[in-house]
Amino acid sequence: MYDLKICNKKYEVEAFKTSYQKGEGLAVVLENEGEEFAVITTNLPGNKTAKDCAFIDNNNCKWAEDFLVKHNIAHPTNRCVLSGFWIYPEYRFDLTKLKDYETQETSKKKNDIEM
Repeated sequence: MYDLKICNKKYEVEAFKTSYQKGEGLAVVLENEGEEFAVITTNLPGNKTAKDCAFIDNNNCKWAEDFLVKHNIAHPTNRCVLSGFWIYPEYRFDLTKLKDYETQETSKKKNDIEM
């Protein structure tokens, strides 16, 4: 469990790894009390990454980069990609700190993250 504070509200979250259906890149999902809280990565299938890297959705999860570094879950690679009007930073994850999402109702959850 990791602590997360957003707008002065505290959450206890679990971090999970899975993959996107299109592009098969690393997807990272946070859960709070067994419910999906946030998908903190974004799928940019035209931009390949290493298996332990992903682009962070700092557009919708502005707190994600601080959270990842604070808990030593991931660190920036200094690579960024422009998509639309936003620049997404790439992070390298310590995959040992992420649980496997597939063990949690595999098909339903993976289909929900097909972005």
